[in-house]
Amino acid sequence: MIESERPSVQIRIWLLGPFLLERRTGAGMWEPIAKKVWNKRGYAYPLLQRLLCTYSRRAERITLIDDFWPNPDKPELLDRYINDAAYYLRKVLAIPDAVKTFGNASGYQLADQSMIWIDVDACGELLKEAERLGCTSSAALLLLEQASRYLQRGAFLEQQMGQWAYARRGSVERMNYRCHLWLAEAYEQHDLPGQAETLYNRLLEDDPTDEDILRHLMRLYHQQGMKQLARKCYEDTRQRLHHLKQSFSPDLQAFAQHLLSEPSTVVLQAFSYTPTFSTYQPQTGSLSLSSQAQDIMGEEQEEQDMDRLRRQISQQVFNLVGATFIGPQAMPLMIDNIAERLSQTLNKPSTIDSKTLFYLERRVGNYWRDRNDMVLPAQDLLPYIMEDLQKFITLLDRSMLPNARTHLCSITGTAAMLVGELYFDMGNYIRAQNFQDIAITAAHEANNAVLEAVAWARKSFACTYNGNRSEALTCLQIARHLAQNANSTVRAWLAAVEAEIQANLGDRKACSEALREASLVEDQKFLAEDCYWIHFDSSLAAGYQGISFLKLSSLGQRDLLLNAQTALYEALNLLHPSMKRRQPTILIDLAGTYVQQRNIEQACTHALQAMHLATQIKSQVTIQRFLSLRNDLKSWEETQCIKDLDQSIGSLLLNSERH
Repeated sequence: MIESERPSVQIRIWLLGPFLLERRTGAGMWEPIAKKVWNKRGYAYPLLQRLLCTYSRRAERITLIDDFWPNPDKPELLDRYINDAAYYLRKVLAIPDAVKTFGNASGYQLADQSMIWIDVDACGELLKEAERLGCTSSAALLLLEQASRYLQRGAFLEQQMGQWAYARRGSVERMNYRCHLWLAEAYEQHDLPGQAETLYNRLLEDDPTDEDILRHLMRLYHQQGMKQLARKCYEDTRQRLHHLKQSFSPDLQAFAQHLLSEPSTVVLQAFSYTPTFSTYQPQTGSLSLSSQAQDIMGEEQEEQDMDRLRRQISQQVFNLVGATFIGPQAMPLMIDNIAERLSQTLNKPSTIDSKTLFYLERRVGNYWRDRNDMVLPAQDLLPYIMEDLQKFITLLDRSMLPNARTHLCSITGTAAMLVGELYFDMGNYIRAQNFQDIAITAAHEANNAVLEAVAWARKSFACTYNGNRSEALTCLQIARHLAQNANSTVRAWLAAVEAEIQANLGDRKACSEALREASLVEDQKFLAEDCYWIHFDSSLAAGYQGISFLKLSSLGQRDLLLNAQTALYEALNLLHPSMKRRQPTILIDLAGTYVQQRNIEQACTHALQAMHLATQIKSQVTIQRFLSLRNDLKSWEETQCIKDLDQSIGSLLLNSERH
C-alpha cells in the first residue's frame, strides 16, 4: 500500500513544488484545503510551514517567536500571538493531536507520518530503504522511481522565502541529487542506458562542474560504442566551464584522455528500449547474449536463403497492403515529440471537471470498439486517436486537482496503448513499442497498475515479432508482477501470453505451468474497459495453448503436435463471431500443424483462408505469420498445391490493391 493511502493518514501535505494541503474525504479520495481558510488566522499558516521545515516537525516557542517577530513592537503580546497561531492551526487541520506541545509547553510539534503524510519525508524513507536493499537492485529501483516522481514536482517550498526554509531546502537538493544518481546507476545495471543518460545529463546541466557525473556519462557513452558522443560531452562541458572561468581537474583530464583512447566494447543487442517509468523483476530463463546473437545471425542467413518466389510475395504483401498506411504521411505527429511532451507535462502541478473526463474516457473506449467490433483498418483509425492523444497531453498542461490528473493520466495511457496496438496491426513493431512505453509512463503516473501491466504485455507482442524473445519475457514478468492484485481475467491472460513466450524459448515446464494458470479463466464477465480491451475468453485460452504446443513441437517435442491441432480447432469452434481479428491467426497456426504433419494440401487450404481474411482487415501480423509459414513450405514449392497457393495469394493481393 502507498504510504499516503494508509487509513490512519488524515492529512496529506505536498512541500515539493507548489504547496498543497489535502484532507482525506473517503477511501482514496482527497480534497484540497483552500488557501482562503487561512484568512484571518494570524500566523497559523507560517507556523505550519515553519514546523514542516524541521526533520522532527517541532520547534521551540522562543525559536518561533524569533523567526516571526524578530523586532516586535509589543513584546508582551508575543506569547499570545504564538498561542493563537497554534490554536487556529489545530482548527484548520481539524484532527485530534495534529499539533501538540512538548517540554512543559516550551514548543510545538506536528503529528508524525502515520497521521500527517508529507512528501519530502516519504522521499527520505524511500531512499533509506533503497540503500538498505542495495541501490541498484530491482526492488530498490521501484523505490527510487517513486522518490523521483515526488522530487520532480519542484523545489522544497519553492514560494517560501523565509530564512528558516533554506537549510531544509538545501538538504532536499542533496536528497534530489542522491536519488537521481542512484536511479541512473540502477538504470545502467538493468540495461536501460537511455534512461541513465537522461538523468546524468540532467544532473550535469544543474551543475556543469560536477566531474563525478561527467565521468559517469562519458563512461556510459563509451560502453555503448558512442565514443564521439563521449568526446562531445567532454568538450561541451569544458566550454561551459571556460565561460565560468574554471577548468577540469588534472584527474578528470587524465580520465578523459585514457577513456577516449580506448577501443569501445559494444554489447550486441537486437534492440534497445528506454521506458520512462517501469517495474522490474529479476530475469529468469532469458537467452544469453551469445544465443541472441546466434539467433539474429541465423535469421539473417535464413532470410538470405529464401527463394525468389517468397521474396516476391513478401514484397507484394508489404508494398500493396502495408506501404499505403505506414508511410510518413500517415504519421504527421512524431513519437519523440509526444513522449517528450508527456514527460514534461507529468512534471507540472496539475481545472477539468469530472463530466469532461468521463466523456474523454468514453471517447477512447469508442475507438477501441471501432477497432475490435467494426474491424476498421488501423490506418483509418490512427489519425483520429493520434489527434486526441495530443489533446490529452495538452490538457495535462493545465492546472487540475490531483484526482482529476490521475484520471486523465489513465485515459492518456489507454489512448497511447491503442496507438501502439494500431502500429502493431500495421507491422511497425518499433513504433508499437514506443507508444506502449508512453502508455506505461502515463499508467505509472496514474498509479494504475493494471493498465501498466497490460501495456507491458502488449509491448511484449512487438518484442516477440521482432525476434527479441528475452526482452518479451522480461516485459511479461514485469506485467505479471504488476497484476498480482488484478482480476482473474487479466491474470489468466498474462499467463497465456507468457506461455507462448516460454514456448518460443523452448521451456516446456514453464510453458505448461503458465498454461495451467491460463486455463482457470472463465469467459470474460467484466466490461471491456475494466480489462483494458484484452477480451480474454475460452477461445483465446485454447488458441494460446495451441500455438504454444506448436512452437514446442517445432523445437523437437513432437508429442505435442496433435495436442496443438486439437486446441486450435477448439479455439476456432469457440470463437465468437464478433472477434474477427482472431480467426486468421488461428487459421495460420492450424496450417502450421499440417505442415509439420506434411499434409501440404490442408496447410495450403488454411493458409489461403487466413490470407483472404488478413487482406480484408489489413492485418500485417497475420501476413508476417504467413511469410514464416511460406518459408516452412520451401521443400514443397515445386508441387502444384504450393504453386496454386502462390497464384491465389498474388491475385488476392492484386484485388486488395484495386480496392
